[in-house]
Amino acid sequence: MSPLQPSPRRDRPAIERPPISDPSARDGPSGRPPRSDPDASRAPEPAPFLPRSVGSSAPAGQKVYEFFVRIHSRISVGGRLLALFAERNVDVLGLFGQTEEDRLTAGLVIYADFGAAPEDPFALAELLRRQEFVIEVRVASKERMFLEEMTFPPTGDGQYRVLIFPTEWWSSLVRGLVDQYGSAAGSILHEQGVNAGRTQVGHATSRVQAVDRALLVELLRTVGRTSGWGLFEIEEDPTEVRERFRIAIRGGPWPANEPFPVEGCQFVVGFLRGALQVISETALVVRDLTYDQGTLRFELVGTRGIRPSR
Repeated sequence: MSPLQPSPRRDRPAIERPPISDPSARDGPSGRPPRSDPDASRAPEPAPFLPRSVGSSAPAGQKVYEFFVRIHSRISVGGRLLALFAERNVDVLGLFGQTEEDRLTAGLVIYADFGAAPEDPFALAELLRRQEFVIEVRVASKERMFLEEMTFPPTGDGQYRVLIFPTEWWSSLVRGLVDQYGSAAGSILHEQGVNAGRTQVGHATSRVQAVDRALLVELLRTVGRTSGWGLFEIEEDPTEVRERFRIAIRGGPWPANEPFPVEGCQFVVGFLRGALQVISETALVVRDLTYDQGTLRFELVGTRGIRPSR
């Protein structure tokens, strides 16, 4: 099966792990129970943007090659694979790896600089193919065709494709809607965002058992960070009589040095409105939409006077 296609789902028994017999591995170096970490109960800090370069991964003037290596998924195999690169003075610039759904095989995409390596990359590829833990190897030069090709198309849950949509495309789409529909373009984008937000929450509740409100709100923050829509800050005041969410979006798909992106921001505003309406079981309206130095702020306020029971 091609590694670029999702593996079919198969019912497999749970993988049994051997019991820990070494008391030092269970209780700590001395066999005594480990000391509790006072910070263990604290909520994790929101993760910042960690941008991964797509489309410019090969630095100019370098002998950069993209490897796709499919391997048997066993402990230490990844380290043995990378050691073959290091022994030949190959500089690994980037690495992505993930097991497939059967948990028996894994695929790794490796960006490697051969500028100081005495060996040809295709010779290294032949060496990799001879390793007993390697199933498949493909290699492509990134000197001119610098776009990534071996990690696409990305999928979600192994079932549906995830689209990579550059901000230039998004800006062009918004401009086209504004040129054709004028101020109505913002309403169109907003309503489509509402539909997308509802769908996202519905997908989450179908996958996770015993899902609660706090988990769904945290899911929205993660969606914004991983999809490129921005860092979502979502706050709610439990003392309010009505539902009220205070929202700030930093790092959205709009240039920070441009004027207020009235139409361009409406999709993500609608997305959060649609998602939070499902989560709160309350109709919400947008209030006090402002924009300052790249940060979008607004409130979502419930139209009912009393919160629903939780």
